[in-house]
Amino acid sequence: MAASSAGLHIPVGARVTLPAGDGVVRYAGTTEFAAGRWVGVELDMATGKNNGSVAGKVYFETEENRGVFVRPSQVKLAAGSETVRTSQRAAVVTPSTPRARPTSIAGA
Repeated sequence: MAASSAGLHIPVGARVTLPAGDGVVRYAGTTEFAAGRWVGVELDMATGKNNGSVAGKVYFETEENRGVFVRPSQVKLAAGSETVRTSQRAAVVTPSTPRARPTSIAGA
């Protein structure tokens, strides 16, 4: 089951599902071809619109018709893909090593 991308950061390298098919995120950010945030996806099948470039600007590289750019709202993260909420990033916690307690020596 895929998770919606609403309110989530979509990391480069994440497996995603789009209306055009499944693929891997290769670019996330702003572009020169249109305002706002875009997600560039390398599709598993050649059902896309480009090779990762638009109007001569290369955002990522893939085979012809394997690239597509969509708005983040069109992206569904595949089950098991890494997701990080933009409003509440996960804290990194380093496990601590248990400290040895001094032993009591009875009758010494």
